[in-house]
Amino acid sequence: MRTSRLFLIILFIMVAILILTVFVRILTNRDTSEVTIHTSNTEFSRWELPEGAKARLGKGKINDIKFSPNGRILASGGDNRSINLWDVTTGKQLTENPNVETPNVLKYTPDGKKLISGTYSGKIQLFDAHSCRLYSTHIGHTSWVNALAFTDDGKTLISASMDGTMLLWDWEKISHVRN
Repeated sequence: MRTSRLFLIILFIMVAILILTVFVRILTNRDTSEVTIHTSNTEFSRWELPEGAKARLGKGKINDIKFSPNGRILASGGDNRSINLWDVTTGKQLTENPNVETPNVLKYTPDGKKLISGTYSGKIQLFDAHSCRLYSTHIGHTSWVNALAFTDDGKTLISASMDGTMLLWDWEKISHVRN
């Protein structure tokens, strides 16, 4: 009985030392761009950027990203039901529009004034490209919208869906709708 107690005490002390060692190693790397956890023969880097990467952005599962036409803003949309705008130079989040339809695909208008989202529910949503404020929602597909494109003249938006259809939208007409 005494031997088993002694064994449990020694085991508890060893686990406590291991946890303390990991904690100290995490704290010593706090001022760098990485958190490295060392345990026995393994090393696990969680926050280190891959070689050549400049920043880590994003929240949740990201379905699509698009650069604004001027290349200064990056839009991301994903399964967390939000669209986020990021400053490419600083890496700072500029705005977030939560609780939108889940975006599957994003597209900026050629003039960069609007951002379009094709959703998992088959809707097309138009947003202000700077504030991310929702302008309008357009219903036409019965399944995921998985591609968006403009004709060369910018007068027609084309959406493709997993329902096997492509819809050609009169851009002049739908871009002025507010709902």
